[in-house]
Amino acid sequence: MREKTAAIWWRVSTDDQREISPDTQIGEALALAEQEGYSVPPENVIGTDWSSLSVWDSPTMGQIKALVQGRAITAIFMYDADRGPAKPANRLMFRALCEENGVAVRCCHGEIAGGEMGELMEFISAWSKEKQVRRAQQGAKDGLRDRAKKRGLPTNGIAPLGYHFRYQDLNGKKIPVWNRIPTTRWRK
Repeated sequence: MREKTAAIWWRVSTDDQREISPDTQIGEALALAEQEGYSVPPENVIGTDWSSLSVWDSPTMGQIKALVQGRAITAIFMYDADRGPAKPANRLMFRALCEENGVAVRCCHGEIAGGEMGELMEFISAWSKEKQVRRAQQGAKDGLRDRAKKRGLPTNGIAPLGYHFRYQDLNGKKIPVWNRIPTTRWRK
């Protein structure tokens, strides 16, 4: 039987996640690991500040995957399952990778169900989270576009045909100004 060595995975993706900061996630995961009799070497505390949905491709997730594939650990402890890979397919790939290598995934908050029903629940959970993130991203883009429209700015950063776009300094503020491009007539 392998020694009970574990890794801790943490992830934050936005500034408003202060209540689950890296320190909070690491502290709670480490406490759970110790409670269950696992040792966690300092180099196995791995995480990232990653806002993209593709955390699966991040260098730090690569470190976790290498530990799992190399069978250097027997468990991964996380604050919550949603701190793992965000995309549904990646979440299932992570789950399969851990199962194939005999690595348990334990969460401080919530459990990851086993079997096919657990896979389905993980997929649905990741899918709904991905949709929520995409809606929030689209809302932010829409808000920026609406703000630009109210100020009379181009929403795509390109001036309309026949005009050029420049900034004028007014009382220390840069104000956008549209200028018509002068035309010259060629004479024969």
